[in-house]
Amino acid sequence: MKAKNYSILRNRILDTCIEKQRHQLNDFNNRIKNILSREGLGNEEEYDDTELSQNSQQADEINALNESLSFANSDMNVLQYLKTLYEVLHSTPEPGAVVMTDHGKFFISVSAGEVNVAGEVFIALSTQSQLFSAMKGKRNGDRFEFGKYTYQIQEIF
Repeated sequence: MKAKNYSILRNRILDTCIEKQRHQLNDFNNRIKNILSREGLGNEEEYDDTELSQNSQQADEINALNESLSFANSDMNVLQYLKTLYEVLHSTPEPGAVVMTDHGKFFISVSAGEVNVAGEVFIALSTQSQLFSAMKGKRNGDRFEFGKYTYQIQEIF
């Protein structure tokens, strides 16, 4: 496969991850809006924690959702940054690289789980993951161990 086709596939994987992240962000925002609406605060842009103090369960839920929303926004920022690396050729596992192994196909980005592109399943994983740590610095043909498996890198692009 030509390098340009690799860039196209990487970009399709990235676009799928971004769309998945958008859905997650929308879900968090809608859940927060629903809670605020139930509390009679749905027409306000922001809420005051003291207004929810009477019902600490809703306040705790909103705080947890806001924390998750913050992480999801950070992940979206990483994905948007990776869009700027469209033409970069990768030879080691690093952000924006696709790593094809004999035990799976991985997209180094954020922890977004499985994404299906062109009938193939890729696992979007973070540079904070233990699996990424095991493959970091490896090249085509190298092996690394993770869990009960020994992986062989077939291709990186």
